[in-house]
Amino acid sequence: MLLFVTACGGGGGGGNSPAAAQTSATFAGIYSGTLTPNGATAGPAVGLITSDKNVVVIDTSSLEAFIGTISGTSLTGILYSFSAMPASAQLNTAVGDNIGGSYSSSIGGGQFSLDADRDLYNRPSSLAKLEGVWVDTVLTNITGVSTWVIQANGSFMVSSTGGIPLDYRCV
Repeated sequence: MLLFVTACGGGGGGGNSPAAAQTSATFAGIYSGTLTPNGATAGPAVGLITSDKNVVVIDTSSLEAFIGTISGTSLTGILYSFSAMPASAQLNTAVGDNIGGSYSSSIGGGQFSLDADRDLYNRPSSLAKLEGVWVDTVLTNITGVSTWVIQANGSFMVSSTGGIPLDYRCV
């Protein structure tokens, strides 16, 4: 499965889908919904699209994560699963706070349907509230215990004690 998350990344091309009339900034928000891999059942997912076009989507069942950017209605980035690989997605529908589309990578593809919570996204915050060391001991079935170190300038590092090696840095 695929998940969108805010992070570092490059850009993509525009699209000619029904959603193409909207700009990338229009999609900014915190999302929840489902991802449906080709030939499988739908599973839960969460995501974030920032106003500066960064995207993160996480499949909360498999803990696979897509980290990249959005340009128009095209998303490009890296899918972090058992290894890191290029991935892309295309928004096919955008109605109100709902978006949907398809995604693909070398391990497969599928469909997604996500709903935004604009009130949650538009709440005031600061990096100072995130600064520090955060340890995840709950979602450990794939990566073991994950430690996030977040700096005041927004840079971060993630490391893990198990299964999949995590050593991501975003500056």
